[in-house]
Amino acid sequence: MTGHQNAPEKDTSLGSKLKKGIAWQYLQTIFVTIFNFGAGIVLARLLDPVDFGVFAAVTAIANMLLLQVNFGWPATLLRAKTLYEPLLSTVFWLMQAAAIVLMVIVLFSVPFLGRFYEDTRFAPVMILLCLQFFIVPFNTINGSILRWKMHYALVSRISMLVVVISSSCGIFLAYKGFGVYSLVISGILSSVLLTAIMAIYAPWKPIFRFSLAEVKPHFDFTWRLHLNNSLNMLAGRIDNMMIGKLLGIMPLGIYVKAFSLGRMPVDLLGSKLYQMFFTALSHVRENQADSLLLFQKMCGTLTFVIYLPLVILFHISEGFVTNLYGEKWADAVLPMQIMIIGSFATVISMTCGVFCDAQNLVKRETKVQCLNVLLTITAVVIGSKWGLVGVASGIAINAFILLVLMKNILSKGLNLNWHDLWKPVWPNVCASLAGILSASTLIYLLENSYMPTDLVQMLFISMAAFIGYGLTWFFLAIKLKDHPELQTLLDSSKSVLKIFRNRK
Repeated sequence: MTGHQNAPEKDTSLGSKLKKGIAWQYLQTIFVTIFNFGAGIVLARLLDPVDFGVFAAVTAIANMLLLQVNFGWPATLLRAKTLYEPLLSTVFWLMQAAAIVLMVIVLFSVPFLGRFYEDTRFAPVMILLCLQFFIVPFNTINGSILRWKMHYALVSRISMLVVVISSSCGIFLAYKGFGVYSLVISGILSSVLLTAIMAIYAPWKPIFRFSLAEVKPHFDFTWRLHLNNSLNMLAGRIDNMMIGKLLGIMPLGIYVKAFSLGRMPVDLLGSKLYQMFFTALSHVRENQADSLLLFQKMCGTLTFVIYLPLVILFHISEGFVTNLYGEKWADAVLPMQIMIIGSFATVISMTCGVFCDAQNLVKRETKVQCLNVLLTITAVVIGSKWGLVGVASGIAINAFILLVLMKNILSKGLNLNWHDLWKPVWPNVCASLAGILSASTLIYLLENSYMPTDLVQMLFISMAAFIGYGLTWFFLAIKLKDHPELQTLLDSSKSVLKIFRNRK
């Protein structure tokens, strides 16, 4: 009887922490979005597309190598039932060993890569960025301790502070004429600050203790997850590698801006919520019914908060890019709109990926990620014949194909059908269609007086999309009181309002 009595209390605690975490992550996303908008505008006006192109070409490779340092250990630590010293120190020293090996490889390979991209800045930028290899192990352990304990409110506050400091430093350096190096130094400063501050709240220090026996029980999951993460990142970065060579560094800078803006709501919120939802799903992974319910609530939450900004960005993209970033970025508008269309599918496929990882379906996911890499390469090679628009179209189509493939994994592994996936999402799809219809109707009514770059018109079009989306969603929430995903969203909204009231 004792076990049965304690179980509901544990679930309630997990649910409470999850709702609070969602609220804080949403607040963090709003803050980071607004601040990064401002910082991105300033940087885009201070720097040239070629600076962003060099940075993108380097980070496409550096981030792949950085992932090899991580090797899936952060997720493994979040998934562990307990975090104890021998495990933490062993993971730390494994990561440091990987950092040393990869840094040696970088030092020997940068001359060749510099000739490949035909830019003398490639080698020094690459070496500077790869210094983060030795910082990441510290950040992984301290950050995992905080996230494992579900201290996501604290992590959000730390992240917001770091964004302000590092971005401000990047802007100052860009103003002083450091060019692409302003982006590099800003990134390094962000890693250092994040690690240092997290170490204050999770005061762990490595000891000289190493035991493979401590990581052996986790290794099968870890290396399979790492393989999938590597393939997923390769699929997301190989387009940058290939565009830099096929179309040039300048078009690559334009493409990166289009891609980042088209995926911005997904990347800003989705990546932040991944670890939190992964932790929660891992806690209940042995109960398939609870796991499915939590997964559906996650789908409902992510599509709710991400679809609206996607709708708004699509309709004001031309004015948004040219007014904020300048005419030199105008070529990014159409590729950005195409990327936004693909982002509607990416939200759901990303959520399916979290579920697969938590349920240890990583072996099945490997085949999908391999296919994803091949599809991305095909999209870039074929699409490059029509320039950036062709590449963007291929990447967007690939996003919908990936959604189908990820859903099929869950169908075979957990008997998830399309109804299970569609149920939490359809209210937000309906709200999105209403937002699109409202904004498009206003644009049609403006007729010849419509000017995409007019700030007042952009504001009214955004409001039209917001009202159409909001009213439709609110109507469905009132009518569907037995819809658990809608109720979760209402509860999360109340949590956000409660935080505001407490702050006052």
